[in-house]
Amino acid sequence: MPRKASPTPALSIHLHLPAEIGTRLQLHLFSEVEGKVPYGAYQAFVTARLHEFFSGRLLDLAPWTGQPECANLVRGNQQTIELLTALLEGDRK
Repeated sequence: MPRKASPTPALSIHLHLPAEIGTRLQLHLFSEVEGKVPYGAYQAFVTARLHEFFSGRLLDLAPWTGQPECANLVRGNQQTIELLTALLEGDRK
């Protein structure tokens, strides 16, 4: 029986990773139970990281550190960046 079509269209992307990074990823995703990296684990991992990247925000700490712009960047979700900014603004007052 064929699989049902996914409601979300997919785009096939192939990439090459440096061997060190690829090995670390394999070790991270490896399942002792299955004795291998489970089917779909790479896709789930990369998709989750891309969602984090695209939904995240960057905060440049230059105004609070006196360092050059972009020397100290913090990435987080909207709420985390707002909280950190409020905390930093509180220290400035």
